Amino acid sequence: MKTLIKLFLIFLMIAAVPLLYSQDSTSGKPESNISASSTAVTKDSVNPHSATDTSTDIINQLQPPSILEVFSAGKVIWGIIFFIVGFYIIRLITKILEVFAERSTRYRIAIKSLIPIVRIFGWILILYIIIAEVFNF
Repeated sequence: MKTLIKLFLIFLMIAAVPLLYSQDSTSGKPESNISASSTAVTKDSVNPHSATDTSTDIINQLQPPSILEVFSAGKVIWGIIFFIVGFYIIRLITKILEVFAERSTRYRIAIKSLIPIVRIFGWILILYIIIAEVFNF
């Protein structure tokens, strides 16, 4: 039983590693909305309006996306699906832990004390998936 708990904790730690080091898959660097070439503004350019054009481009890039881009029907449906599936997975894991706790008198208190921790980390993971992956924040 002790090894089962250790394996479960190791699995949770391994599953959390990609969340800590999430990066852009193409360059290996954290994502950035503004490229370095669009931020260069020079005073001695040929056209005096080009500096203001570049600054307006930067301002347009920094404006927030419209609400319809963030909350489309597909994203809301996928958010609800992940929420429901996550709810049932957390419920299943807590039921399994409760069964193991009732069968083992030696580790009953330790296993029952893990149940709220598993619920908290499970909901944190579900909310992360919904916010960061589905809605791309």
